[in-house]
Order: sequence, then structure tokens, then C-alpha cells
Amino acid sequence: MKPSSLKIGTKFSLAIALILLVFCVIFSLILYTHLKDRVIEDAEEKTLIIMTQISAVGDYVKEVLRPRMYDVLQNISDKEDFEDFIVEAMSTTHVRLEVMSRFNKNLPDLCLQKGFYETPQPEE
Repeated sequence: MKPSSLKIGTKFSLAIALILLVFCVIFSLILYTHLKDRVIEDAEEKTLIIMTQISAVGDYVKEVLRPRMYDVLQNISDKEDFEDFIVEAMSTTHVRLEVMSRFNKNLPDLCLQKGFYETPQPEE
């Protein structure tokens, strides 16, 4: 079938279909590249958060917990019944606050907070 033998309505419909197909392909490629870049950015951001958290925990253990435990272990070698509360190791709230303060030093724009409806307090 020659293009000249087609009716004008058929030629118009084929031209519109071809134009629509080209625009759909272009739109799909643009959308694909945008979403791919967005996914990569999100993955890098989450990786940065996780690595910063790991670094903050490691720094806390190296700079605060380990020296404190060395002091405690040297002191208990002389005593048989050692029952002191070591806040740096036993208080989860203290550990969380220390780790998050180190975390916020590296990522100050990121605000991660955990709130409690009822603050956990030891019963007296």
C-alpha cells in the first residue's frame, strides 16, 4: 500500500499515533532517568545516616565506655562485692543521648529524636 493511496483520515491517524508514540518514549526516558537518580540519592543519604550512626557508636565506645570500664575493672580487682551503677554502660538513656550527640555533630541538619509519652523512670 502506497502512502498516496491512503485516505486523508488514515494518514492523519497514523501521523498522530507516530507523534504520540515518540512523545511517550521521550517522556518515559526522562521519567526513568529522573527516578533512577532519585533512588540513587535516597540510597546514598540512607547509607550516610547508617554509617554516621555506626561511627558515633564506635566513637562512644572508644572515647567514653572503654576508658570507664578500664577504671572500673582496675578498682574491682581489690573488692569482692562491686555493685556500683556504671552510668556509661548501664543507662540506655545516657548511651542514646551520648551517641546521638556525636551523630548530630556529623549530620547537624538531620534531626532524629525519639519521644516518650511516659518517660521511663525507675520505681522507687
